[in-house]
Amino acid sequence: YIARETLESKGSMHYRSLFVLFAIFLQGCRAQTCTDYDLRLVGGQVPNEGRVEICVNQQWGTVCNDSWEETNADVVCRQLGYPTINAAPAQFGEGSGEIFLGAVECNGNESRLIDCSHLTVGVENCSHHEDAGVHCALCQTGSVRLVDGLTEQEGRVEVCINEAWGTVCDDDWDAADASIVCLQLGYSPTNATAFREARFGQGQLPILMDNVACQGPETRLIDCAYDEHTIDCFHSEDAGVQCQPLCRNGDIRLVGGGSQRVEVCVGGGWSTACANDLREEVDVNEVCDRLGFSCSGTTDTCTPAPTDVTCPTTPTVIPIRSVSTLA
Repeated sequence: YIARETLESKGSMHYRSLFVLFAIFLQGCRAQTCTDYDLRLVGGQVPNEGRVEICVNQQWGTVCNDSWEETNADVVCRQLGYPTINAAPAQFGEGSGEIFLGAVECNGNESRLIDCSHLTVGVENCSHHEDAGVHCALCQTGSVRLVDGLTEQEGRVEVCINEAWGTVCDDDWDAADASIVCLQLGYSPTNATAFREARFGQGQLPILMDNVACQGPETRLIDCAYDEHTIDCFHSEDAGVQCQPLCRNGDIRLVGGGSQRVEVCVGGGWSTACANDLREEVDVNEVCDRLGFSCSGTTDTCTPAPTDVTCPTTPTVIPIRSVSTLA
């Protein structure tokens, strides 16, 4: 009798423990909220596709597919951080809960879906069998990128084919191939270095190119001759490159005759010095003054001094390592 009572007592404690854990779980679920007008894709087979759900009042709800077109899909993909290339409307099953948006009409340039024309948030004019969905491209076919290098100018070569990233096999991989990669990425094609045998680590994506044979006139790696049958390749053969920057960070130059445009080297490439992202990084007026010019912030050019037109506030000055004037 004592043994039976003990077992029943232990069983009761076990169920009480399970009840407490379940209550904690429910509380955690209630605590999970979202930020208003965030988006997510649900019900797809891959992360870049699914039923569109939007957060309103910290709750997820669906979007009606009335007037749902490619421009709407473009905005959804852009907001989620995917390219807008080949974004397409699609259906991925019925959702549940509120239908927050209807009759959405985007022009394609909006940064958020909520910024598009739509019916008042929370107004239902359709049922869940009309829930909108999208398929977003992971990348633009033909694009290349460098991964896992110590700097942005080097790394394992990955190429986008059929809207998906993959690696390149190092069979026949040489400096001519590396030069095209660097050229495509905006770096100098001169003195590009080709690496074999997974110099920058082994990738995990599909191997998409083998026996690449660039001849020199190509401007994209995908334009080079290559073999798409990569069955004899392994990630221990992933190709890599190291590119040389077009310029040294901080270098400044004047481009054009007569009225000169000021450009500054940032990230190994030339950018207009009066551009929004550089106004706080370089004092163009100081540069122009040293060269006998004054800066025109409205046209990003320097004109013969004197002039009353100047760039917006530029509190920080990049050290000028060299200044060149190009005709």
